[in-house]
Amino acid sequence: MRTSGRLGDGYVEGERVFAPPQGSFDADWVASLAAEQLARPVARPAVLAAVADAWAAIRLGALGSNDLLEGDHEPDVAAAAVSAAREFITAYDVPVHPPVTR
Repeated sequence: MRTSGRLGDGYVEGERVFAPPQGSFDADWVASLAAEQLARPVARPAVLAAVADAWAAIRLGALGSNDLLEGDHEPDVAAAAVSAAREFITAYDVPVHPPVTR
């Protein structure tokens, strides 16, 4: 990545500046939202994994609270992942339906 413009007022090439398409779930984008909610730095792969699990649980209708994710993820990471996923689903009108299994 390379910065364009004067330091501090340009953009970074390769930086994502547009939100994902309306109606689609973007785990990478949601992980960034979840990371912003955390009061401490957490490794990105851990946040991504929690977001993926939150999305799967929400789609299956199995997520009533953060408790489901806390067995596999730290409580604050699980809470941030669930919160960010729910906010994203609402804001971007993402349809939540069970996955197709064959």
